[in-house]
Amino acid sequence: MPGASGFDLLEKLDYSPRIIFTTAYSEYAIKSFDYNITDYLLKPISPARLAQAIEKLGNSAEPTPAENKPTLEMNNKIFIKDNDKCHLVSLESIHYMESCKNYVRIFFGEESAFIKKSLNQIEERLPKHFFFRANRQFIVNLQAIVAIEEAIHEGYEITMNNGVKIDISRRQAADLKEMLCL
Repeated sequence: MPGASGFDLLEKLDYSPRIIFTTAYSEYAIKSFDYNITDYLLKPISPARLAQAIEKLGNSAEPTPAENKPTLEMNNKIFIKDNDKCHLVSLESIHYMESCKNYVRIFFGEESAFIKKSLNQIEERLPKHFFFRANRQFIVNLQAIVAIEEAIHEGYEITMNNGVKIDISRRQAADLKEMLCL
């Protein structure tokens, strides 16, 4: 990949794919496990070792989120472990969620915490009547919006109850208007 690395590509994704990491450099092994990889192969790779890694990938097939866990309700609390700190957060107290490479930063009350999931994975569990995908990077709690203004780029700019301003993409602006209008 001229001018970029596999890590650069992974940083740009808003989801966490299953990965078999291959490289000629052993010093990337530890960093690669930060991306929840399935296996790590050091070049030159033998056909037997590649077959073993592919089999491992097939055996690690994750169930779809719908099979995994039910949709949350607004009065539910979620457990977030961020490094050494643990939070029990009610969905009602969440202002918004921001995609940060392979993590999502959840803003609640006066605090925030990181979890290693994609924004898409989190969105599938949230109650659709209360949380809205503002753009590729943000999901907002509709109850935490205090102002909506038309933006220069034909979308909207919303102000959250903690003062943060978030752009609503042009594509999502019509959906937001439909959700919030009588």
